Amino acid sequence: MDLENQIARVQTTVPTLQHDSVQPQKQHDTEQHDSIALKQREHQLIKDKMLAEEKLRNYTVFLSSHAHDLRSPFTVIMGYAEMFSGGFHRANGEDYTKEYAASILSSSQHLLNLINDILDVCNIDAEQLQLFETPTDVRSLIEDAELMVHERGETKNLNFVISIAPDLCPIFIDHQRIRQALVNILSNSVKFTARDGRIDLSAFRNSQGDLEIHVSDDGLGMSKENIAKALTEFGKVHNGENSCTGLGLPLAHRLVTLHGGTIELSSEINRGTTVILTLPASRWQDHSQ
Repeated sequence: MDLENQIARVQTTVPTLQHDSVQPQKQHDTEQHDSIALKQREHQLIKDKMLAEEKLRNYTVFLSSHAHDLRSPFTVIMGYAEMFSGGFHRANGEDYTKEYAASILSSSQHLLNLINDILDVCNIDAEQLQLFETPTDVRSLIEDAELMVHERGETKNLNFVISIAPDLCPIFIDHQRIRQALVNILSNSVKFTARDGRIDLSAFRNSQGDLEIHVSDDGLGMSKENIAKALTEFGKVHNGENSCTGLGLPLAHRLVTLHGGTIELSSEINRGTTVILTLPASRWQDHSQ
């Protein structure tokens, strides 16, 4: 009987010992898992901090290197306003009201566009830019964008040629944002295309069903190094006497990316540049629901 009691006590003790031996292992595994998770979190925080510091440096460099771009419109506006105030817009029997007003309007528009681009980049970085998608006619989209740069093109006698595939149905996008991307692309084409040059705009559905919009010019073109720089935020590209602010193409790329699309750029010095804006086939469907 004593033997049976001893066996019973051993049988009762063994599971307890086994349980006690398992507990430290479980605790160790939990602590190890928590340690790994903590290190991963710490690594992500360091990465986010470095990214935020890099963006802050980019903003600082951009503002310092574009002081001229920001100040010049103000100088023009203030200068002509002083001319109006002093009555010099009417001198020697001539009336320069229309010319002075046009210069003020042009400078104001340039400044507004620059400020809007900066704010849009900030809003995208802060994930505060929302898309308002509606069915959009592709021809109207492209013609609206061309109209917004046409006057600037006329000053250089540029020839705009538009070719739209006839089988394109409305596409669900934020009309204002994609038009803005196209205007930024076209503005660069106008800036870097010589007098009497040509800018082609075409749109069609590719073999994957995506919408492709091509903007091609026969302008100055860019080197491979400048192509990479042109798509980098705040990467100001210089080409001869011309330069861009370093926001237009990167902002266009960001706006298109928000739609799930892409922008590709190819260029050759003295042969021109082609920008391909692609929106995925899924955009033919309503994304607003």
